[in-house]
Amino acid sequence: MIVVLFVIYFGFNTAALPAAIISFSIVSSAFVSEVFRSSFIAIDPGQWEAAYSLGLPYRVVIAKIIFPQAFRIAIPALGNILLDLFKGTSLAAMITVTEMFMNAQIVAGAHQDYMTIYLTIAVIYWFFCWLLTIGQTALERRLA
Repeated sequence: MIVVLFVIYFGFNTAALPAAIISFSIVSSAFVSEVFRSSFIAIDPGQWEAAYSLGLPYRVVIAKIIFPQAFRIAIPALGNILLDLFKGTSLAAMITVTEMFMNAQIVAGAHQDYMTIYLTIAVIYWFFCWLLTIGQTALERRLA
């Protein structure tokens, strides 16, 4: 992720925030596409055959039968990608995007209290990750 971030920021001479958004989008979209590819492959071929035997068009088969099942399979992996993306946003500080960790560095440097500030930021990151995990678990239970 950091290599893509540096290539876009330094290689294409873009502003920091758009470079971070583009690089995180590129890396995450590759993982998300692989998750959905494997989720579609995990669907039993009998589901496809049954839908086609009913005379349903391809678009309806995908939208109403295959995609809901594939999405249910993909939820745990998508949750992991979301958590990884959230934690990876601290890498944006490497190219001067002022995010939570960079703000913590600024405050810690001003007050010379690094341990307290960094522990506070760690607890904040943990809390948001915990909330995302609870949301993922609730979505899994709802769609199970």
